[in-house]
Amino acid sequence: MTDGKPARPGRLNDLRHIVYKSFEETSQEADINLSVMLREGLLKENIDGEALLWAYSRLSTHSAERKLLVVLSDGAPVDDSTLSVNTGKFLDGHARAVISWIKHRADVELYGVGIDRDVSNFYGAGCPVLDGHRIGPNLLRTVTLAISDNWSEAATIVLPLPPPSLIKAKKVSRRSECLLKGQRGVPP
Repeated sequence: MTDGKPARPGRLNDLRHIVYKSFEETSQEADINLSVMLREGLLKENIDGEALLWAYSRLSTHSAERKLLVVLSDGAPVDDSTLSVNTGKFLDGHARAVISWIKHRADVELYGVGIDRDVSNFYGAGCPVLDGHRIGPNLLRTVTLAISDNWSEAATIVLPLPPPSLIKAKKVSRRSECLLKGQRGVPP
Protein backbone atom coordinates (compact mmCIF):
# COMPACT_ATOMS: atom_id res chain seq x y z
CA MET A 1 0.00 0.00 0.00
CA THR A 2 2.83 2.40 0.80
CA ASP A 3 4.36 1.82 -2.64
CA GLY A 4 1.19 3.03 -4.34
CA LYS A 5 -0.72 -0.23 -4.75
CA PRO A 6 -4.24 0.59 -5.98
CA ALA A 7 -7.00 0.33 -3.38
CA ARG A 8 -9.23 -1.79 -5.64
CA PRO A 9 -6.99 -3.55 -8.16
CA GLY A 10 -9.63 -5.76 -9.82
CA ARG A 11 -9.16 -9.46 -10.50
CA LEU A 12 -5.93 -10.82 -9.06
CA ASN A 13 -6.18 -14.52 -9.76
CA ASP A 14 -4.86 -16.04 -12.97
CA LEU A 15 -7.40 -17.60 -15.29
CA ARG A 16 -7.39 -21.18 -16.52
CA HIS A 17 -9.71 -21.98 -19.38
CA ILE A 18 -9.97 -25.69 -20.00
CA VAL A 19 -11.46 -27.20 -23.15
CA TYR A 20 -12.61 -30.71 -22.29
CA LYS A 21 -14.15 -31.34 -25.69
CA SER A 22 -13.67 -29.30 -28.85
CA PHE A 23 -16.58 -28.65 -31.19
CA GLU A 24 -15.10 -31.09 -33.68
CA GLU A 25 -14.52 -34.00 -31.28
CA THR A 26 -17.11 -36.65 -30.60
CA SER A 27 -18.00 -37.50 -27.02
CA GLN A 28 -16.20 -40.82 -27.42
CA GLU A 29 -13.02 -39.06 -28.51
CA ALA A 30 -13.16 -36.72 -25.54
CA ASP A 31 -14.31 -39.15 -22.84
CA ILE A 32 -10.94 -39.27 -21.06
CA ASN A 33 -10.84 -35.46 -21.01
CA LEU A 34 -14.36 -35.26 -19.62
CA SER A 35 -13.37 -37.50 -16.71
CA VAL A 36 -10.69 -34.96 -15.74
CA MET A 37 -13.51 -32.58 -14.79
CA LEU A 38 -13.94 -34.54 -11.58
CA ARG A 39 -10.28 -34.30 -10.58
CA GLU A 40 -9.96 -33.02 -7.03
CA GLY A 41 -8.26 -29.64 -6.70
CA LEU A 42 -8.28 -28.78 -10.40
CA LEU A 43 -10.91 -26.09 -10.05
CA LYS A 44 -10.56 -23.85 -7.03
CA GLU A 45 -11.70 -20.34 -7.90
CA ASN A 46 -14.72 -19.36 -9.96
CA ILE A 47 -14.37 -16.15 -11.93
CA ASP A 48 -17.73 -16.63 -13.60
CA GLY A 49 -18.02 -13.38 -15.56
CA GLU A 50 -14.73 -13.81 -17.37
CA ALA A 51 -15.35 -17.53 -17.93
CA LEU A 52 -18.72 -16.71 -19.50
CA LEU A 53 -17.17 -14.10 -21.78
CA TRP A 54 -14.52 -16.59 -22.89
CA ALA A 55 -17.07 -19.35 -23.51
CA TYR A 56 -19.36 -16.94 -25.33
CA SER A 57 -16.53 -15.72 -27.57
CA ARG A 58 -15.67 -19.31 -28.54
CA LEU A 59 -19.28 -20.30 -29.11
CA SER A 60 -20.24 -17.18 -31.06
CA THR A 61 -17.62 -17.90 -33.74
CA HIS A 62 -18.96 -21.41 -34.28
CA SER A 63 -21.16 -21.84 -37.35
CA ALA A 64 -23.95 -23.86 -35.73
CA GLU A 65 -27.52 -22.78 -36.44
CA ARG A 66 -28.39 -22.87 -32.74
CA LYS A 67 -25.89 -22.23 -29.91
CA LEU A 68 -26.53 -23.16 -26.29
CA LEU A 69 -24.29 -22.21 -23.38
CA VAL A 70 -25.15 -24.29 -20.32
CA VAL A 71 -23.40 -23.11 -17.16
CA LEU A 72 -22.89 -25.44 -14.20
CA SER A 73 -22.45 -23.38 -11.06
CA ASP A 74 -22.00 -24.07 -7.37
CA GLY A 75 -23.64 -20.79 -6.47
CA ALA A 76 -21.57 -17.67 -7.08
CA PRO A 77 -18.24 -16.39 -8.33
CA VAL A 78 -15.41 -16.79 -5.83
CA ASP A 79 -11.77 -15.75 -5.94
CA ASP A 80 -10.40 -15.24 -2.46
CA SER A 81 -7.49 -13.04 -3.60
CA THR A 82 -9.72 -10.71 -5.59
CA LEU A 83 -12.43 -10.51 -2.95
CA SER A 84 -9.90 -9.74 -0.20
CA VAL A 85 -8.94 -6.42 -1.83
CA ASN A 86 -12.11 -5.39 -3.68
CA THR A 87 -15.69 -4.85 -2.63
CA GLY A 88 -17.62 -8.01 -1.76
CA LYS A 89 -19.85 -7.65 -4.83
CA PHE A 90 -16.98 -7.17 -7.31
CA LEU A 91 -17.19 -10.61 -8.95
CA ASP A 92 -20.97 -10.88 -8.46
CA GLY A 93 -21.57 -7.61 -10.24
CA HIS A 94 -19.37 -8.52 -13.16
CA ALA A 95 -20.98 -11.95 -13.53
CA ARG A 96 -24.48 -10.44 -13.44
CA ALA A 97 -23.53 -7.84 -16.07
CA VAL A 98 -22.08 -10.51 -18.38
CA ILE A 99 -25.10 -12.80 -17.90
CA SER A 100 -27.45 -9.94 -18.73
CA TRP A 101 -25.37 -9.00 -21.79
CA ILE A 102 -25.40 -12.58 -23.13
CA LYS A 103 -29.12 -13.03 -22.45
CA HIS A 104 -29.91 -9.91 -24.45
CA ARG A 105 -28.00 -11.19 -27.47
CA ALA A 106 -29.83 -13.32 -30.01
CA ASP A 107 -26.96 -15.52 -31.13
CA VAL A 108 -26.43 -17.67 -27.98
CA GLU A 109 -28.94 -19.15 -25.53
CA LEU A 110 -27.72 -19.10 -21.92
CA TYR A 111 -28.93 -21.58 -19.29
CA GLY A 112 -27.87 -21.78 -15.63
CA VAL A 113 -27.77 -25.06 -13.71
CA GLY A 114 -27.07 -25.12 -9.99
CA ILE A 115 -24.96 -27.87 -8.48
CA ASP A 116 -26.16 -28.24 -4.89
CA ARG A 117 -27.16 -24.54 -4.98
CA ASP A 118 -29.93 -22.42 -6.45
CA VAL A 119 -28.53 -20.11 -9.16
CA SER A 120 -31.79 -18.45 -10.21
CA ASN A 121 -30.64 -15.18 -8.61
CA PHE A 122 -27.98 -15.05 -11.35
CA TYR A 123 -29.57 -16.85 -14.31
CA GLY A 124 -33.27 -16.19 -13.76
CA ALA A 125 -36.23 -18.24 -12.64
CA GLY A 126 -36.51 -21.85 -13.62
CA CYS A 127 -32.95 -23.01 -13.03
CA PRO A 128 -32.67 -26.64 -11.99
CA VAL A 129 -30.69 -27.60 -8.88
CA LEU A 130 -28.81 -30.86 -9.30
CA ASP A 131 -27.28 -33.11 -6.68
CA GLY A 132 -23.51 -32.93 -7.13
CA HIS A 133 -23.11 -36.57 -6.08
CA ARG A 134 -25.58 -37.86 -8.68
CA ILE A 135 -25.26 -35.31 -11.41
CA GLY A 136 -25.05 -37.54 -14.50
CA PRO A 137 -28.64 -38.52 -15.30
CA ASN A 138 -30.15 -35.20 -14.26
CA LEU A 139 -27.58 -33.21 -16.20
CA LEU A 140 -28.29 -35.25 -19.30
CA ARG A 141 -32.03 -34.67 -18.81
CA THR A 142 -31.44 -30.94 -18.24
CA VAL A 143 -29.40 -30.49 -21.40
CA THR A 144 -31.96 -32.51 -23.36
CA LEU A 145 -34.71 -30.16 -22.13
CA ALA A 146 -32.68 -27.13 -23.22
CA ILE A 147 -32.04 -28.62 -26.65
CA SER A 148 -35.71 -29.50 -27.13
CA ASP A 149 -36.91 -26.00 -26.06
CA ASN A 150 -38.58 -27.36 -22.90
CA TRP A 151 -36.43 -25.44 -20.39
CA SER A 152 -39.45 -24.68 -18.19
CA GLU A 153 -39.52 -28.39 -17.29
CA ALA A 154 -35.91 -28.17 -16.07
CA ALA A 155 -37.08 -26.17 -13.05
CA THR A 156 -38.74 -29.33 -11.75
CA ILE A 157 -35.34 -30.99 -11.36
CA VAL A 158 -34.30 -30.24 -7.80
CA LEU A 159 -32.21 -31.89 -5.13
CA PRO A 160 -33.90 -34.93 -3.62
CA LEU A 161 -35.17 -34.57 -0.08
CA PRO A 162 -33.05 -36.21 2.62
CA PRO A 163 -34.38 -39.39 4.22
CA PRO A 164 -36.73 -38.85 7.19
CA SER A 165 -34.22 -40.55 9.50
CA LEU A 166 -31.75 -37.71 8.90
CA ILE A 167 -34.41 -35.08 9.47
CA LYS A 168 -35.39 -36.54 12.83
CA ALA A 169 -31.76 -36.85 13.86
CA LYS A 170 -31.24 -33.13 13.06
CA LYS A 171 -28.32 -33.93 10.77
CA VAL A 172 -29.90 -31.97 7.93
CA SER A 173 -28.13 -28.86 6.69
CA ARG A 174 -29.85 -25.48 6.77
CA ARG A 175 -30.07 -25.69 2.98
CA SER A 176 -31.97 -28.98 3.18
CA GLU A 177 -34.30 -27.46 5.76
CA CYS A 178 -35.17 -24.74 3.24
CA LEU A 179 -35.85 -27.36 0.61
CA LEU A 180 -38.11 -29.23 3.01
CA LYS A 181 -40.07 -26.03 3.59
CA GLY A 182 -40.49 -25.59 -0.15
CA GLN A 183 -37.94 -22.81 -0.52
CA ARG A 184 -35.17 -22.92 -3.10
CA GLY A 185 -31.70 -21.71 -2.42
CA VAL A 186 -29.38 -21.34 0.48
CA PRO A 187 -30.76 -19.75 3.63
CA PRO A 188 -29.41 -16.30 4.52
